[in-house]
Amino acid sequence: MHFHSGMTPLVDIMRGIKTSEKTVKTIQKFVRSIGMVPMIMKKEKAGYLHNSILIAQLNAAMSLAANGYGEPYDIDRAWMLVTGQPSGPFAAMDSIGINVIYDMAKSASEAEFPDKNKMAAFLQSYIDRGELGVKTGKGFYTYPNPAFSKPEFLDVKDE
Repeated sequence: MHFHSGMTPLVDIMRGIKTSEKTVKTIQKFVRSIGMVPMIMKKEKAGYLHNSILIAQLNAAMSLAANGYGEPYDIDRAWMLVTGQPSGPFAAMDSIGINVIYDMAKSASEAEFPDKNKMAAFLQSYIDRGELGVKTGKGFYTYPNPAFSKPEFLDVKDE
């Protein structure tokens, strides 16, 4: 079972090659009994379902910022405006922890994160300042009232 940090009711259930159907059904029943939604994977995969998609999203966002195509706020705004989501990938990185994202980028293969060295360098300045995201009160945003949560955030002003 994989819970998602209280961000969602989703619980990934990954069966191994020796996992019985009875075990899967028992876990599925338990997950439902605690008010969560079980998602049974058809086979093993690192990152489960949601995290595999999330990693691709975070990779794209970090690559855009690290290569100078946009600022984190603008990348989040673009995501939020198109998807209607209440936050963007940099807000997600703040929630996960910038140091965790840094470790993920550093340990990833070049195939997974082609710009991994640029991304790590981009994140390093935040780490050096102790700005690790929600857990330290500052990351890409300042907490407890981050800019992306305010209605005017999406109203981009002309420069």
